[in-house]
Amino acid sequence: MDKFNFKFNAEAHGSDKQLGRLAKVVINPETWQLTNLIIESGLLFKRAKVIPITKVEGAAAQAIYLAVNNSDLHDYPDHQEIVVEKGAPGWQRPLTGPDIQIPEPRYSLVGVPEMPVVQEKMRTGVSDELVLLDNKIPVSGLEGPIGHLNCIITAENFQIGQFVVTQGKLLPKQILIPVNLIEKISEYGIHILATNDEIGDMSKALTSLVDGLRRTTDFSNAVAAGDFSAEHQPMSDEDMLGRALLKMRDELGQRERVLEMKVAEWDKRKQWSHDKT
Repeated sequence: MDKFNFKFNAEAHGSDKQLGRLAKVVINPETWQLTNLIIESGLLFKRAKVIPITKVEGAAAQAIYLAVNNSDLHDYPDHQEIVVEKGAPGWQRPLTGPDIQIPEPRYSLVGVPEMPVVQEKMRTGVSDELVLLDNKIPVSGLEGPIGHLNCIITAENFQIGQFVVTQGKLLPKQILIPVNLIEKISEYGIHILATNDEIGDMSKALTSLVDGLRRTTDFSNAVAAGDFSAEHQPMSDEDMLGRALLKMRDELGQRERVLEMKVAEWDKRKQWSHDKT
């Protein structure tokens, strides 16, 4: 099954040109499926568009490919987020009088207690029932903070399968978190059911996987260049790709040796024919 890697700030390419960068993803909190992408463009005057997930044709490490023309972007909703202040619910102006004590009231310039306010985030282009995630979302475990969200990996149907979390700032490292460890996803953070030791093991596993894939890439490049003596160690007994590459190396090496023998035999016969004449 194909997988899509939605890495925040990855370039988003349309059918005719680059459209911008991936700023946020929108997920359905009930199904944990991606529903939309927020593609942001511009530097000083930024513009964000809500693109349906069905327009995704591919998503790799640093690039996302969309079946969208730049000239058609105006057909998609704009996304904006603003913070407004509202009066706190249930607040009533306090009574005043010589026998009524009001502890530490807030007073305006005219001496009237100010109404407490709360901040509320409002947005356009995305339903309030859906959840917006970006690379500022904190991720925490059973023993406290882990890091921040870096990338979301989904299956072909855009169902979330794994999260990649960045831990640390000076020497950041990536941790691959399987979705079955996720307890809660919200715009305030992601909580996973894992201890620090378990998170450390996941980080080592990801590092090992990346190193293994790098070795596999170097090996395949060597074979493609004609080095049939190149060595390679599969990552595990279940590493079907590594074993297939070893088989390919052996078969190509055998064919090359047979070809060399045929060429040598042909040169020998050619020389014998030349000497006979």
